[in-house]
Amino acid sequence: MSKALGRPPGITAGGKKASQFLDLGLEGKPLELKSTVCRQSVSQVLIFRQSGHSTEGNLLMRAFGLINIASYRKQLEGFYGEQVFCWINAARHRFWFAAGYEQLMECEPPLFSERSLYFPIGLSPAFWRNANTWTGTERRLLFFCPSIVQNPYHAAVYKQFKREFGDFPHLIAGKQDVPVNDPHVLGFVSDQELVDLYKSCSLLLYPFRERRHVHYSPVEANIVGTPIIFYDDCLLARICNRKVQGAVSSVAEARDLTKAILKGDRDVIASLKKDQQDIAYFFSDQYCKRIWQKSLAAIGLGEALGKASVPHTLADETKRALFYPWAHGKKTLPRWKGMAFPPPSRAEIHSDEELSDYEKRTFEQGIDFRRPGYPIFIKDETGLSFLEEWGRWSDGRKVILTLAKPLKGKFKLVLVGGAFGKNVGRPIPIRIGHLRQKATFSGPPHPGEMQKLEFALRRPATTIEFTIPRPTTPKGDSRQVGVGFVQLRIEPLEGHSLGK
Repeated sequence: MSKALGRPPGITAGGKKASQFLDLGLEGKPLELKSTVCRQSVSQVLIFRQSGHSTEGNLLMRAFGLINIASYRKQLEGFYGEQVFCWINAARHRFWFAAGYEQLMECEPPLFSERSLYFPIGLSPAFWRNANTWTGTERRLLFFCPSIVQNPYHAAVYKQFKREFGDFPHLIAGKQDVPVNDPHVLGFVSDQELVDLYKSCSLLLYPFRERRHVHYSPVEANIVGTPIIFYDDCLLARICNRKVQGAVSSVAEARDLTKAILKGDRDVIASLKKDQQDIAYFFSDQYCKRIWQKSLAAIGLGEALGKASVPHTLADETKRALFYPWAHGKKTLPRWKGMAFPPPSRAEIHSDEELSDYEKRTFEQGIDFRRPGYPIFIKDETGLSFLEEWGRWSDGRKVILTLAKPLKGKFKLVLVGGAFGKNVGRPIPIRIGHLRQKATFSGPPHPGEMQKLEFALRRPATTIEFTIPRPTTPKGDSRQVGVGFVQLRIEPLEGHSLGK
């Protein structure tokens, strides 16, 4: 492809190519697509760098939109497993969720939504050669639906269309994998045949109700000037950011409008066409180029990228070497000293609706070590053993809890637990930030006893470290246990609010 971000093949829609890239006019500082990894039908990870620049570049996960029940977090986990989030978390300084529509961030976790940039998807300028050529000479509606027999999603949409609108004169375009027993189904049509259908049919009916995905047939039809009927909760309507004529809220409303257009009601048709004129603007080069330039500038591509210092370049080269194997398409993630990259917290890779009430707990509500998993305020833990009925044993010399948000100011740390063997009666150092306190347990952790320790932090701290005095291997066990953890929470000191 051209170094000036030419127009490589994009998403096909009705026989046309939807452009992913624009000539952004960065004369003297061209950008090039370095490589493509994680290629899937619904997304790509694109690696951009400035020509002649030494870094591997920014990682842009190109997202084109999914059906209502899907998300890109679920897609990636299905393709590569949860380990992919460890890698994204480690590379997050140069990872970007490149959304084709702003609405895609709605159902994605913070790991994506907080690293999101808007890169709208455009149609080829060549399609505008057919602008405003609609005649509507045939009193039929057009519906675009491929793979009716073998694709369950399209099969369901087709059946619903036939139930709700099948009594109207209609044609159905779209490539079919196998023959369809329906005389209204045209099957595959050429680019020119599709344009002719847009021109001659009275209207295009777009019955899809996906809130974060849109097909390109209604956009192509809008360029031609074909009246469009679609639902007001689908992405096509949401992109417009206003109430557009032709965007209906019910089947009954859609049928009434279809009847009026098929009857040739000139006033209805003229009003609808006039109000729908700007739909295609959101897929035009004029719109996309401006937004792409803004998003690329936000991540330092263009002029800013060429100003990197020598130390910055050396640091980037180190990162490039570290991530090089994965960036060339390997499905396994790079390792460092035999250890996997640390995972992000569950709160970063799951939406709020996917988290349980226990996971949504605050530190004031506390950790219950008798339950599986941890609340999302715990970003990571090391040194704790598996879940038992009463809680969890420490395993090794230290237990370290890493918090998603730092602790500040004055508070009490409340620990319910106990000790094993020679750890009973021995002080257990607990360090938070620059401060250290000691807890002592007089017996085992079941039922457990409560220890309250006061801390007054001068600086925020994100780790709580427990040092086990005498890690001990019980008979018939391979673990080195010492302290049993049942519950842990924080309380405000009298006269102080937490976080102050």
